[in-house]
Amino acid sequence: MSFARNYKTLAVFTLAILFLCLIGNSQAFATNGGGKSSKTVYVTEISLASETLNMNVHDKDVQLVETIKPVNATNKQITWSSSDPQVASVSNSGVVHPKASGTTTVTVVTKDGNFKARTKVIVCDPITVKSVALNPKLVNLTVNEEAQLTAKVLPVNATDQKLDWFSFNPKVATVSDGAVRAISPGITIIKVFTGNGRFDWSLVTVCPNKLVPVKSLALSPKSVEMTVGGEDETLMAAVNPANATNKNLIWSTSDSNVATVKNGIVHPVAPGLAAITVSTEDGKIEDSAKITVTAPVTGIKVSPDSLNLTVGGESKTLNAEISPANATNKHLIWTSSDRSVAIIEDGVVRPVGPGRAAITVTTEDGRFTASANINVTVPVTAISLDPASLDLMVGGKDHTLTETVSPVNATNKNVTWTTSDSSVATIENGTVHPIGPGQAIITVTTEDGRLTASAMINVTVPVTGVSVTPDTLELMVGGEDHALKETVSPFNATNKKVTWSSSDTSVATVDNGVIHPVGSGTAIVTVSTEDGGFTSMTTVKVTSPVTGVTLVPKALSLNLGDADQTLTAKLQPSNATNQQLTWTTSDPKVAAVANGIVHAVGIGQAIITVTTEDGRFSDTATITVVDPDTIPPVTKNKMTPIFNDKNTYIIALKVTYISSDDKTGVKETLYRINGGTWQIYTKPFDVSADKTHTLEYYSTDKAGNKEKINLYDFDKGTCSCSK
Repeated sequence: MSFARNYKTLAVFTLAILFLCLIGNSQAFATNGGGKSSKTVYVTEISLASETLNMNVHDKDVQLVETIKPVNATNKQITWSSSDPQVASVSNSGVVHPKASGTTTVTVVTKDGNFKARTKVIVCDPITVKSVALNPKLVNLTVNEEAQLTAKVLPVNATDQKLDWFSFNPKVATVSDGAVRAISPGITIIKVFTGNGRFDWSLVTVCPNKLVPVKSLALSPKSVEMTVGGEDETLMAAVNPANATNKNLIWSTSDSNVATVKNGIVHPVAPGLAAITVSTEDGKIEDSAKITVTAPVTGIKVSPDSLNLTVGGESKTLNAEISPANATNKHLIWTSSDRSVAIIEDGVVRPVGPGRAAITVTTEDGRFTASANINVTVPVTAISLDPASLDLMVGGKDHTLTETVSPVNATNKNVTWTTSDSSVATIENGTVHPIGPGQAIITVTTEDGRLTASAMINVTVPVTGVSVTPDTLELMVGGEDHALKETVSPFNATNKKVTWSSSDTSVATVDNGVIHPVGSGTAIVTVSTEDGGFTSMTTVKVTSPVTGVTLVPKALSLNLGDADQTLTAKLQPSNATNQQLTWTTSDPKVAAVANGIVHAVGIGQAIITVTTEDGRFSDTATITVVDPDTIPPVTKNKMTPIFNDKNTYIIALKVTYISSDDKTGVKETLYRINGGTWQIYTKPFDVSADKTHTLEYYSTDKAGNKEKINLYDFDKGTCSCSK
C-alpha cells in the first residue's frame, strides 16, 4: 500500500518537471512574494525624445526622457554616460548639465539586452546682454489712451532676450510687454530690465481727457483696383490728431452698383468706377478713394502645344486664347525656360540652340499660364582635336585630349576613341596613357556623321631627378666666379635640358651653372629640369668686408638741456656684411653716446669715436657743450653833431649804435626812424632834417635773445650837442 502511494507521488512530480521544462523553451517565469509565478517581458528597444540638444553654458540642466519598449518590460534598469564630461555631464537619472562649449554624445544603455540610444549635445558660450534701449523716452497720454514702448537689446543676438517691465506708479499707468495704458492723471516711470540686470526707462505723463476735434482725415490707399468676385479691400482712415475725442466715421459709396463699403471694407460688385468717401459724424471733415473694378481673366490656352525646330530654321507662331473673351486685362507675358534653346516674342518662337525648352504664356491678370514644349536640334559638321600632337613620358602622367565638335551646340556630341598602337599609348574617354617609347596616332570619331580627327603621340623616357655639387658655397664680393656641376637622372633621359635661377640676384647671379657674387647675403641657386621640373639647390653665402667708416657731422655744438643729437655712421661699402659698431666718448662728463645718439652732460669738449667690429676702422666727431644764453644784448645810442664849415650851426647828427653780448655774441642790430621800415645797422648814419625825430632800435644775439626796443626822441634844430 505504501509503495503504491509513493509511486503515484513520484509519477506526478516527474510529469510536473517535464511540463515546466517544455514550457521553459519559450517562456521564463518568476516567483512573486506570494509564491505565484509571473511572465518575464524582455526589453526590445530604447529611444530618446530628441537626437540633438542645443544648450548654452550656464543654462539650466535638461532632463532627457527615454522610452523603453515594450512599456511593460520587466527590467527597465539603464545607465547614462557622456562621451566628453568636460563639455556636458549626465546624471544617473538622465539630467544633462552643460559645462563648456563643445560637442558631446550622451548615451543611455539598457541593462536588459544592452540596447542603446544617443543624443548629440552641442554646448555654446552664451552671448551676454550689453545694454537695452527704450524708445520713446518721453510719452504723453490722456486717460485710457495707450502707447507701445520698444526695447532694443544689444547685441541683437544676445542669448537671453527676456525682458521684465515695471511701472513705478501703476495708479497712473500700467505696462505689459511694453504696452503702456494711461489710468489716471500724473507722472510715472516705466522701467525695463534684462535678465542680467541691464535696464532703461521712459517718462510717462498722463493728462486728463479733453475734447479734441478732428482736424483732417487721410484715406489709404487713395486708389484701389479690384476684380469682380475677388477679395474685399480694406481702406484705412487715419484721424488727425490721433487723440481726437470723437473718432466715429461714416462711410459711403458714389455707386453701389460698382462697389459697396462698410466700416472701410470695400466689396466689388460690377466693373466700373466708384468713389468711397469717409467723413466725421458731424460731416465737416472727409476724404475719398478711387475704386476701379474690372472683369478678371479666368484661364488661358495655347496652341499648338509642341513644336520641333532646327537651329537656323524658320520661327513658328504660338496662339494664345484668353477666357473670358471680354476680360478687362488681356496683357500677356511670354517666357522661355531656356533662352539658349528658344526665344519667344509676342508668341513668335525663334530657335537659338539645341535642347528642349518650355514656352510659357502668363496672363498679367490672374497669372494664369499655358505652355508649349519646344525641341531644337543641331547636326554635327566637323570635329577637331587639341593638341594635334603630344609628347609624353614612360611612367609619366596621363594627358587629356580635348575634342571640339562643331558647331558647339550640336545635338549629338557622342564620340569614340581609338589608338594605332596600344603598346605605345592607350586612350580612354580622351585621356592618353603612355605605355612605351614610340609613336601612336589617337583618332576620335563622331557618332553623328562618322567624322574624324587625329593627334600624334610621341612617348619618351622621362627625367627622374637632378643633383648639383657642391650643395653649399661661400664667395666674396669682387671675388672669382664658381661653376656648379649638375647631374640629370637617368643617364639616358630623353630631355636633359636644365634652367638655373637665383633666389636673390642682388646677392648672386647664375648663368649656365656659373655663379657670380654680387652683394653680401645668402641666395639659393636652383637647377630645374625642363622635363619633369625636378630641382636641386646650392646655398650660396656672399660676404662684403668693411673698408671704412665716416661720421656725419664731424662736429656738434650743444647747449646743456638741449634735446639729444644723432651722429650718423656711414659704412664703406654701405652693404657690408658685418655692420656692428662700437661708440665711445673721450669725456663722459661732457657728452655721452649710445648708438650714435649724443647727450649733453656738462660744459666742455669731448671726442665721440665710432669703431667697426669688422676691420676696426674708426672716425671721430668733436662735441662742444656750452651753457645756454638767455640774456639779451645791450645797445647804446651815440649822437655826434656835424657842424658847418664855420662851426656856427649843426647841419646834421651822426647816429652810432654800440651793441654788446657777454655769451654768444651780437647777431645783428636793427633800427627805424619815425616809424619807417626796420633796417639792419651796418655803419653810422646821418639825420639832417630840422624837426623832431623818433629813433627806435634793438639788437639780437646768436642764442636768439631779443633786446627790448629802445625809443629816443630828438630835434636836430634844438640839439645842444657840441662838437
